[in-house]
Amino acid sequence: MKKQKGYFLATILVFATVIIILTTSLIYISINQKRYFQANREKASARQIAEAGINYYLWHLAHDNKDYADGTGDVCAPACGPYVHDYENAKGETIGTYSLEITPPETGENYATVVSTGQLTASAERKIIEARLGIPSFARYALLSTDDLWFGPDEDSYGPVHSNVGVRHQGEAFDGIVTASNETYYCTSGSCGQQGWHPGVWCDDYPGCPLLHSGYNFPVPSIDFNKITADLAQIKTDAQSNGLYFGASGGKGYHIVLNQTNFQLYRVTQTRCGTNQSSCNVYTQMGWQRVADDIRTETLLGTYSFPVNGLVFTEDNLWIQGTINNAQLTFAAARFPDTASTNASIVVNNNLLYTNYDGTDKIGLIAQKFITLPKISPNYLEIDAAMVSQHGFIEWHHYSQTIYQRIKVYGSMATNGGLVWTWVAGGSTPVIVISGYRETITEYDNYLTFGPPPSFPTTGAYAILFWEERP
Repeated sequence: MKKQKGYFLATILVFATVIIILTTSLIYISINQKRYFQANREKASARQIAEAGINYYLWHLAHDNKDYADGTGDVCAPACGPYVHDYENAKGETIGTYSLEITPPETGENYATVVSTGQLTASAERKIIEARLGIPSFARYALLSTDDLWFGPDEDSYGPVHSNVGVRHQGEAFDGIVTASNETYYCTSGSCGQQGWHPGVWCDDYPGCPLLHSGYNFPVPSIDFNKITADLAQIKTDAQSNGLYFGASGGKGYHIVLNQTNFQLYRVTQTRCGTNQSSCNVYTQMGWQRVADDIRTETLLGTYSFPVNGLVFTEDNLWIQGTINNAQLTFAAARFPDTASTNASIVVNNNLLYTNYDGTDKIGLIAQKFITLPKISPNYLEIDAAMVSQHGFIEWHHYSQTIYQRIKVYGSMATNGGLVWTWVAGGSTPVIVISGYRETITEYDNYLTFGPPPSFPTTGAYAILFWEERP
């Protein structure tokens, strides 16, 4: 056999080429991985710096909740800034900066918008985070109560629900979590249908509640209604300076009829219960009371345009009805000093309506005592409003044998006690309505979450209400 010269050399060259290609590929992959991890570290660092800017301004607002200019005294038109701050690591080394632009709350909003841009030193990497910082308002709840709540099998809820005691929810819950302040609570047969101890939130198959689609949580902190006194005092002050303030009426109270862009103001001179009686003894959640919530006679005082700051304060009882169009208003009824025997109430005298349901129109009703209805009410009643009763309840009084068909509330309700639109015969099966509305519909206005009516009472401390990273 004749040997072929150069055979091993060719083989070695092939293997060498493969090894060089593999080695080059591995080096290239390693370099790219290093660059990739370095880029990710820089992105994460820039994001952390931007988040530090949001947290810094959250702290700043907690100490001065009206300063949107980072302590500079600048006038925001429409936004303040940018304000640049150095960011230091744990060693005290400056590794980047965050730049803040702050937009103050607009009318009807309860939050400031903060845009924080995090920039890493010696790097082109930066991240932008936008957040809404504010104090949650009472209007964040579809229904808020200091008493225990019971939703029957045919009663659904839309939006967040909270009780300072406990909740039995047999219906379905949509678009909001159901919460309670107690781990367990004791309820009577009248308040929840099953007397005894129960979990804070429960259904017939507790502890699970599969029909509470957004979930449930208990125990959580209670909501304090007492601080509303300070909110009402501030609303009074602001109404006197840049809103509309009406002192003691000299009669039974005031009657406001909303007319799209203005309202007529009446002094209520005489009231009665229904069409005949000067007053009647009715059962309420506060026990038996003499009431006269129907207007008998009144005197027109004038026509008023809606105030600039949206605040109307009456230091007397208030009857209200009508329609608004492209307006955001808060009506408060209170007497000072805050004494139980003189607390003012609000009576929704007839339909109270929005023209627009896109967040443009908002009505707030804040009463020291009751938010209620007169005995003579529409068979089909709609109330578009966020309502708060500080010391009383939101309810239809138990007018014997007075029954209407349907009430719809679009907005939110916060009551220092229970909520009653319908009174039924105890122990009857099927349920027999003996007073109030046969059908009740409650629909939460989602626009209230971030934009409650002007100067609406708040709960808790400043928090991040919304957060997103810009592309």
